[in-house]
Amino acid sequence: MKKYIFLVLITLFLCGCSKNSAKIEMNSKTYEQDGCKAALQIPELCAHSDFADRFNSDYTAFCDNMLNGFLAEAEKSSIKNDSLTLDQKITLNRGDIVSIVGECHSYTGGVHDNLSRIVKNIDIKNERLIAFDDLFCDDGYITRINSYIEVLSEQKPEKFSELWKKPIVTKEQKFYLTPESLVIFFDPYELSYYAKGFVEIEIPYDEITSFLNPEYSGRIIK
Repeated sequence: MKKYIFLVLITLFLCGCSKNSAKIEMNSKTYEQDGCKAALQIPELCAHSDFADRFNSDYTAFCDNMLNGFLAEAEKSSIKNDSLTLDQKITLNRGDIVSIVGECHSYTGGVHDNLSRIVKNIDIKNERLIAFDDLFCDDGYITRINSYIEVLSEQKPEKFSELWKKPIVTKEQKFYLTPESLVIFFDPYELSYYAKGFVEIEIPYDEITSFLNPEYSGRIIK
């Protein structure tokens, strides 16, 4: 039976110092014992509000459930290199809008590890999570983005050559934000083989400016 050392919690770094940028700590939870390793970065909003408290509590609980599920699978595994990692990247922190992309790799045996993402797009000012549809003020954005992808596939066919089918955006599209663009993405196996990883398409803000919700465009775009 595998045994695990006690949880270690370490603050790694603090992000956000400029005006209208959010302060975010990245905390680390790690386990290591008998060839089994787990290391999770957990974002924490540094704000005194009910929203921040709920976000921090919910994300921590999610990570605890992920870790417990991994350890349960590791107990049944006969290999000596079970592993779980959750790495975080802040792709945008501007105008009290934050995009946090968590990339998770887990392995408890099999041909390859499991790869997934946890993305949080946060409106700190209005204390809410941003859904894809929230970014826009005109339903025509769906047609506009899909038309852009169609043109891009013609201009850069190599980017789409290994896809099983054409990417089609819906109102429930997975996404994150950067200073330059809206990035939509599709999970492994959704459009291509596993080794391809996440299929990402960057949509420059210039291509969708007229469709963006003024509540967000003025805060995201500089």
